[in-house]
Amino acid sequence: MNWDDLRFFLAVVRSGGTGKAASDLGVNQSTVSRRIVALEETVGAPLFARVARGLAPNPLGMKLLPHAETAERAVVDFRSELVTDRTVGMVRVATLSELGTWFIAPKMAAFNTRFPDIEIKLMPETLDPERDEVDIALCFSAPARGTLLGRKLRVFTYRAYAATSYLALLDENRRNRPERWEWLGLAPSSGDVPEQTWFREHLLRVNPVMYATNLDILAKAVIAGMGVALLPCPVAEFYAELEPLDLDTSGLTRELWIMTSRQLFEMPRIRAVWDFLATSFD
Repeated sequence: MNWDDLRFFLAVVRSGGTGKAASDLGVNQSTVSRRIVALEETVGAPLFARVARGLAPNPLGMKLLPHAETAERAVVDFRSELVTDRTVGMVRVATLSELGTWFIAPKMAAFNTRFPDIEIKLMPETLDPERDEVDIALCFSAPARGTLLGRKLRVFTYRAYAATSYLALLDENRRNRPERWEWLGLAPSSGDVPEQTWFREHLLRVNPVMYATNLDILAKAVIAGMGVALLPCPVAEFYAELEPLDLDTSGLTRELWIMTSRQLFEMPRIRAVWDFLATSFD
């Protein structure tokens, strides 16, 4: 039985469908479907049943699940033993695409010069280092489980920002009344993030004129003069067109953490990428 097929099987079980599994693994949906078909051909029977929300393991799939998880743990344990003095190989990093764009990519050339034999693969932020889906994760929450080693990299503060072109259209009366601004926000599907909580608590009766699925889209809509948005201060500094507004957002912060498994942390290539990522957010 192919371990890669089992890895795709676990991804579908955990995500509830081939589309979400493909997104989590950073591959095409057709690749996930093909792997599941190959595994079902190996065992000689279907492993999933269609349900309202997508796919769920059928009784045979449930029988296979603990064995697949055991194989997954064995692979993780084996990889953790491959500690050598050579800083070489691939390191998979889960991160928001915006963090990769703004903070990591601009410094990759210097890292590659120092460690030419290490390949960094940036992957979706939903992947979990404890499940061996990635080696390192950057996320906005502290590790909750004891098998993960974490370090807080930075605290992002937030302010309300608008483009100079938008501010030029505000008269003095509107400039001092946030409830009369055109607000932009993150889509509810982005999760219950602190800026959404702040918005509900302070501007309950205000409906945003646009929702964005990520910070990059949100920032660019603000730059286009569409309205006002809450943005992390370090991100807003990348755009000269943005100006902070006089609005009290004290207490609105998010902590950025880096984490990996305690076993992988001993590997030289993991330590090299860990140190590089840590300094990328100084």
